[in-house]
Amino acid sequence: MANVDQETAPLIGNNHQPQDLVIEIPVEVLELAPECCIYKVPSRFREANQKAYTPQLISIGPLHHGNENLATMERQKLRYYKKFSERTSEKKLKEFASYIENHAEGICRCYEIQFILLLEAPKFKKIILDDAVFIIELFLRESEKNSDDYFLRRKALLRVELPTDLMLLENQLPFFVLEELYNLAFPNSDISFLELACWYFGIHIDRSLRNKGIKHFTHLIRYQVVSNSLRSIDRSRVHNIYNASMLHEAGVKFLGVKSGIFKIGKSAINNTINSLLDVDFEKGVLKLPVIDVAFETETRFRNLMAFEQCHYPHKAHFCSYIQLLDSLIDTCEDVDLLVRKRIIVNRLGSGAAVADMINNLAVGIVHSSMLYGKIGHDLNQYNDNSWNHRWAALKHVYFNNLWRGTATIAAFIVVVLTLIQTVLAILERVKPTKEVAYMAANTDQEIAPVNENDDQPEDSAIDIPEEDLEPGPECCIYKVPRRFRAGNEEAYTPHLISIGPTHHGDRNLAPMESQKKRYYDKFVRKTSEKTLKDFKGSIELNVKRIDRCYDVQSIYMLEASQLIEIIFHDAVFIITLFLRDWARKQEFPDGDYNRVEEEDDYHDLNQSALVRVKLLTDLLLLENQLPFFVLEDLYKSVFLSFDEYSSLDLAKLASNEYCFLDLACSYFGIKKDPSFEKKKIKHFTDLIRYQVLRDCPTLDNDIPIGNYNIYSATKLREAGVRFKCTTVKDDFRVIFNGVSYNCNKIGDFDLEGSGMINKVMDDVLGSTKYSLLEVEFKKGVLKLLAIDVEYETEIRFRNLMAFEQYHYPKKAYFCSYIKLLDSLVDTSEDVDLLVKEGIIVNRLGSSEAVAKMINKLAVGVVHSTLLYGEIGTELNGHYKNSWNRTMATLKYVYFNDLWRGTGTIAAFSVVILTLIQTVLAILEKAAPTK
Repeated sequence: MANVDQETAPLIGNNHQPQDLVIEIPVEVLELAPECCIYKVPSRFREANQKAYTPQLISIGPLHHGNENLATMERQKLRYYKKFSERTSEKKLKEFASYIENHAEGICRCYEIQFILLLEAPKFKKIILDDAVFIIELFLRESEKNSDDYFLRRKALLRVELPTDLMLLENQLPFFVLEELYNLAFPNSDISFLELACWYFGIHIDRSLRNKGIKHFTHLIRYQVVSNSLRSIDRSRVHNIYNASMLHEAGVKFLGVKSGIFKIGKSAINNTINSLLDVDFEKGVLKLPVIDVAFETETRFRNLMAFEQCHYPHKAHFCSYIQLLDSLIDTCEDVDLLVRKRIIVNRLGSGAAVADMINNLAVGIVHSSMLYGKIGHDLNQYNDNSWNHRWAALKHVYFNNLWRGTATIAAFIVVVLTLIQTVLAILERVKPTKEVAYMAANTDQEIAPVNENDDQPEDSAIDIPEEDLEPGPECCIYKVPRRFRAGNEEAYTPHLISIGPTHHGDRNLAPMESQKKRYYDKFVRKTSEKTLKDFKGSIELNVKRIDRCYDVQSIYMLEASQLIEIIFHDAVFIITLFLRDWARKQEFPDGDYNRVEEEDDYHDLNQSALVRVKLLTDLLLLENQLPFFVLEDLYKSVFLSFDEYSSLDLAKLASNEYCFLDLACSYFGIKKDPSFEKKKIKHFTDLIRYQVLRDCPTLDNDIPIGNYNIYSATKLREAGVRFKCTTVKDDFRVIFNGVSYNCNKIGDFDLEGSGMINKVMDDVLGSTKYSLLEVEFKKGVLKLLAIDVEYETEIRFRNLMAFEQYHYPKKAYFCSYIKLLDSLVDTSEDVDLLVKEGIIVNRLGSSEAVAKMINKLAVGVVHSTLLYGEIGTELNGHYKNSWNRTMATLKYVYFNDLWRGTGTIAAFSVVILTLIQTVLAILEKAAPTK
């Protein structure tokens, strides 16, 4: 037994192979190979929950091999290896080793480069062999009901933890390896390896599975989730779906699909269920599959989502489902509602735990699939129908149960009877005189005359020296100061690529340096030595001017020659990237880059939606800039001289019809404004600022002094202030997400779902143009432009603000806007109000996350511009008016909806009618008898 505990499984192949023989990886494999299907989870997902992507029990494949926390299962692998050799033979194991040896390169291509870059070839092959044998033996034992595997059966948790670890994206072996090895060992078996895998994971075996080319277990589970879905792809978009509680208040009924409970993993799925994605909304009923939320649910969901985002960026159907679930669930009240409706089976204990889990799931998702666009649109329309709200309020408030319904009917009957009684009493008092006389003559009673004349009652700013903010007339690229960095260090640091000298040499950004080199090498091959020499000479002549563009902290350690090389390489990369992006938009105007040929030379940075978002965000960072004039000069002097644009369809760009500014606007999804060419753009951060501020009517006017201590949105609403989105029909929206934008030609953009844009639909709005800064308060209505708040929003906002604080300290208009937003938003309730009014589109999951982000933005900002001072004074004046608060209380408390207003009027009527009835009774009682 002592030998059993040692990791002594035989090495595959020839044991005399030199240990320094590393895996040979072709240069083209450094870019993702077409066969690549096993990825390292991107940091944007990993940061949300590190443990969800890390095996807790066993390592499979190269990435987590050697983790000391998983040593126990390494010994179990060895036991299974020996048991498997007894089941088959040593000869079969040698055939296994030979197969892996012959297919090592193909196996390598299945992995993202980070997995195998530092591994020696023999070690890599041994890992594949040992893990493959373990999995096959495990699946065989699981299928054998009489198995005496005490190790797995004595630990119940292993039956949950082990399948979970085997589903992790970073913990995979290529499926074809497992299949081929199984077939080598059992060529005459009646059960295929695919059937064994389905048995182990509790998956219903579908005939179509055999033809799907399953890549690994994560892929197998995803196919189980999305297979048999009757839902077709819907390209329509909806920015925000109301949460379950709000939809319930509008009368939407929730129904759990009765066909089975969906729980990813072992023996927890009913064979009759079609697909988790089959969601339907018809006649006011929203049908959702029942899901079982347990401890391991988040881990399994996250790995499916990460796989989709990396491998199916334009078919991320499961991510769309999570996005729908995230929209429906904001708080524990939403969870409790779905639990009551038997849509969620909650095994986490509290509704708050489920809400937190689901709200965090969608953070970082790139929305490249809108599977439920029409359903979202229909749900929002249903919610926006005021009549639905009235009927729902009637039902939920007055007929919520038998006794409340009985009381409501009784109250209504009382009102009606009281009204009838009052009318009869009045008629009795106003009978004609003749009738009164006739009655007096025929009775002994004295009738008192009717009294027809009865009357009925009815900061001071911080002073910062100008020289500290403006180091020099040409300086425009700054090192962000500590007071801003303290709020969020990561917001100012590139995560994918370094541009310019500040972050050059950062080891975390090393992979993109090889991509820059490839771009540069191709550029050099197309350019004559004379042209290269002339342009480098131009940079050398302008090196002092370039030097003056940077804050001294960015370049004080660099030699002039180093700076020239950095600037030249980065400029070539940016222009090449922009040209390729423009060409791709011409070829695929629908934005579906998955249709590109595998051998296409441009199937690189623009293919992955995640990479496009990261790259675009990094190119906007203040510390990560090149002077704009350098890029323009290189484009004019070198790129326009190329005659090899036919393959890229860049003929128009090779003429003087378009300039580099057009390319930049195309890449960032900006509608080019004629005024841009007069602005002398300094760099990309400056370009985006002009886009945000353009056409703002107050920019050139004197700024009125006013109040910035503005009451929050909920307090202003309590005073009767109404909030309105400037663009009711979403014809204009400022979106900071940089995803899925299309460009048909420069200067004419299809901006549906575009990145960082001011969306101007001239055919709808005519010549009207908008700016993010256009805020208006008139007649109790505060109008604001809609903004889309998601993962990258804070990064981009912070860099715009830092640039303003340094370069435009007296015209910090965007900072003024953020300060206004910070005043309006104090808590999650303020965010909920602005979301309801369509002013904020929340993609961060929870309203609390948005509130925290906005509240932290203005920390460290010096407010030298009071763009909204006058509006702030008017808003505060409106709030302090007691009459406004009184009328608002009357409206929101007593007339909030039709039925509450009806109840208020009914109660008031009862009081008045009862008063009249009482007065009449007193008069009748006090009348003298005859």
